[in-house]
Amino acid sequence: MTNEDLDTFLDFNIYSNHIKSNRKKNLLHSIAERNLQIILKDVCPEYHPVNESNVNGGRVDLIYYFDSIGHSIHFEIFTSYSTVIKDLRLLEQSEFDIRVAILIDDEIDPSISKKYFREKPINPFPFFNLNQIFMDNKIETFKREISNLIKTFKLSMKSEVVGSDLMPTRLVKSFRVFSPSKKDLLDLDDINYSIAKLNKGAVSPKAEERILKDISNNLSDIAYIETLKEDSKITLNNLLEFLLDYLQGKGETTLIGVLEILTWLCRSEMLNEAKSIYHNFIKTLFDENKRYYELLEILFWFGHFEDRVHWLSMAIDEKDLNFINILTGDLGSPNFREQKLKIRDMLYERLDIYELDSDSLEIVQKINFLLEGLRNI
Repeated sequence: MTNEDLDTFLDFNIYSNHIKSNRKKNLLHSIAERNLQIILKDVCPEYHPVNESNVNGGRVDLIYYFDSIGHSIHFEIFTSYSTVIKDLRLLEQSEFDIRVAILIDDEIDPSISKKYFREKPINPFPFFNLNQIFMDNKIETFKREISNLIKTFKLSMKSEVVGSDLMPTRLVKSFRVFSPSKKDLLDLDDINYSIAKLNKGAVSPKAEERILKDISNNLSDIAYIETLKEDSKITLNNLLEFLLDYLQGKGETTLIGVLEILTWLCRSEMLNEAKSIYHNFIKTLFDENKRYYELLEILFWFGHFEDRVHWLSMAIDEKDLNFINILTGDLGSPNFREQKLKIRDMLYERLDIYELDSDSLEIVQKINFLLEGLRNI
């Protein structure tokens, strides 16, 4: 299957009619799984989604293996009121690394999300609306959010849990601090080879995307390296300088690929080098109001959001869950602990404002989630 096979819509009403029609014919699950598989192949082209698998006596909708070790995401697609409890139990009993719910849109059938959240009011799984894998203007955001889930999972591996051992499972997976322990086994030849390929020029957009993804994959464990070797630091410094040069005149896809590489380097000993080389360039992008979440994440590591109360309250008021996740990604750090009481008071104030607003369900759940986490640090 290729991107040409992807079912997409520009108009929500046309999309809605398509979904309703296929649901009546009992075809909705199969077309949703098909779209999801095509989109996931774009997130990590080298790995594989598998649909309708029998696991522990139940039939799961889709499993997505996103690395060579076999780490995976379990997706359940909720489109029928009568199967909400069964599908939810499949997620709750699942032993896969990340578990995700995709809910049919309230505009099509509001009974399903109501039943889902009634059955799972505390610590719900990450969830998306069905239109996010069909609507043309939502698919890129969906890809980015799945990439962020994978990033968060990778960063939580081999780390120490903040707070009590009795924290709920989802909190245990979310609130962690780094515990570097790995030796430096970076493949510098591969990084240099990737630089050489990009340096040749006349690289097709698809090839460029693949090369940048290869570099990113090479660096995805760098946060766990205790001490970088000197030749690694030299190579990575050269990479930082080369990519800054390479970005000139490039488009959005290139920028996002480079920002993803920077998000890994900013979690390592290379933070100061990245900051000194990219600081003014990143600020320029930010001043132009390009709200790439990769960009906001780098600005976070560069220390632009130290006044956590101000930025977190702004993100909550904007109902920007991705930005909230970035701002709370280091819960338990000294900076967060220093502001803990002020953050808690602000969260309770925002809870009073939004808890009776039917359009703010996700924000209210997020605030409660953060308050629970704060109790454990």
